[in-house]
Amino acid sequence: MVIQLLDECVGKLIHYPQIPVYVLVGGASQRFGADKATTLVDGEPWALHVGRRLATEGGEIVLAGRTPDGAFDGLRRIDDLEGLSGPLAGILAALRDRLDKYGVGLLAFASCDLVRPERVWLEPLVAEFAGSGALDIAAYRAADRWQPFPSVAHTRWLPALSEQAAAGTRSLQAALDGAKAAAVKWDGAADGPPQANSVAELQSHLGKHC
Repeated sequence: MVIQLLDECVGKLIHYPQIPVYVLVGGASQRFGADKATTLVDGEPWALHVGRRLATEGGEIVLAGRTPDGAFDGLRRIDDLEGLSGPLAGILAALRDRLDKYGVGLLAFASCDLVRPERVWLEPLVAEFAGSGALDIAAYRAADRWQPFPSVAHTRWLPALSEQAAAGTRSLQAALDGAKAAAVKWDGAADGPPQANSVAELQSHLGKHC
């Protein structure tokens, strides 16, 4: 799938055919009681399930964080940024990797506990970047909070986010509040894209979506 957007600034179509999807797998999964990334969902490891359902055709799926040896043969993995914990460690590592491997441009973030995400969820987020040369990140917002997964960011966010982290910011909500962020209204069910923090939640979501 190639997403085509009209850039109003230059009056031409801009193509985003290969947005890499970075799936954050660095959490401890304490509430879940098992490793979320390797838990089978629809017959495949959860992190792969998320990446495959969000990645555009030809777009790379990259795992950000520690995974068991041999669990994801064939997928590239990067380490969380050293010295940080939580989602910012994975997000900063992903921004740096995107810049090093592909150069300036867009990337998508996802958490490995999204349940049956849809590729179309990324389209309104990508659309926020058409005609904008300043936007750092586009994310959903519902119930007066950011719903940051999935989200789409630009590598231009890296310097400002690095400064925030160096100044002590650890909350992703605070990081988004301090970013040049576009808030996209979530029109789906519940308060945001479905996620599961427990086995019971996962089973409930899968039952509802079967």
